[in-house]
Amino acid sequence: MPARVRPDLSTGFKVGVFDIRTITAAATLDSEDELVLLDTSGGGFVLTLPKATDDLRDFYILKLTAGSATVTVTPDGSETIDTIAPDTVSLTAAGDCIVIVPDGSNWQIIARMT
Repeated sequence: MPARVRPDLSTGFKVGVFDIRTITAAATLDSEDELVLLDTSGGGFVLTLPKATDDLRDFYILKLTAGSATVTVTPDGSETIDTIAPDTVSLTAAGDCIVIVPDGSNWQIIARMT
């Protein structure tokens, strides 16, 4: 069972640890995902974000942890990431990481580390 985030009721912020999921092939994120470790040892793949309008998550942390192939992060349907073209983000090297949040209609990257 993955670890859960425990809310700090005095501040309203989450403290503790995240649910962790490792993905090794094409997938779509869901409401249980928080910290997603991406392993491309078996080859690159596409990771699809859920609908920003339906998503109740505060954020997703996506980190490429192993392999040298590319993970392409793509939004659902006509949604955008940071409202720029192309509407995808690529993680290409171990250690690449993004924090991405839904804004109610699209996706915004609030941090990127390489």
